[in-house]
Amino acid sequence: MSLSGYFEDFGSAMTRAADQSGEAVVQLEDDLLKSFEEGYSAGWDDAVKAQSDAGAKITEDLRQALADFDFTLNEATGQFSAQIAPNLVEVFKKVLPEIAQNSLPYHILDELKPLISEHPDDHLKICVAPENVAQLQNLVQTNPDMKVDIEGDKMLGAGQANMRVATIEREIDLLELSNKIIGTVEALFQSLKDQ
Repeated sequence: MSLSGYFEDFGSAMTRAADQSGEAVVQLEDDLLKSFEEGYSAGWDDAVKAQSDAGAKITEDLRQALADFDFTLNEATGQFSAQIAPNLVEVFKKVLPEIAQNSLPYHILDELKPLISEHPDDHLKICVAPENVAQLQNLVQTNPDMKVDIEGDKMLGAGQANMRVATIEREIDLLELSNKIIGTVEALFQSLKDQ
């Protein structure tokens, strides 16, 4: 008879316990892995939701900021039009006619140069308002090679001139130009006010 019959066999119990503990370890690892996966998945879902919520909040904040900016810009434009525009139009009405009258000789000179080069032997006749005659005579004296007659015409206003040479006639009307500029500025401010 073998001795194994007299003694208790701890090996088979250890093997059984090891087998059982191995299954328990595997089961424990499976449970831990499953818990990790569930936690990771929940964390990922929370992160995606938080990102989505943050994106929606940023979009809404941006939409609101743009709406506020648009309102502020329209409000500022309206206030500017209501308060500054009348004063600015008055400044244009006072300054532009004076600028037109003072710049008339230079506009006439710009128109005369091509006429003189096209008709060097012909005599030029310029009609201006009586108050502009002295200005033009000073201009002609600084350009002695021009054959120009200057006449005052009570029918013309300051800033207006008629020029004739041979069969060509030219008109300069800086007052009309000033009035168009003033009308354009008034229309601009009216359109801003209407918005």
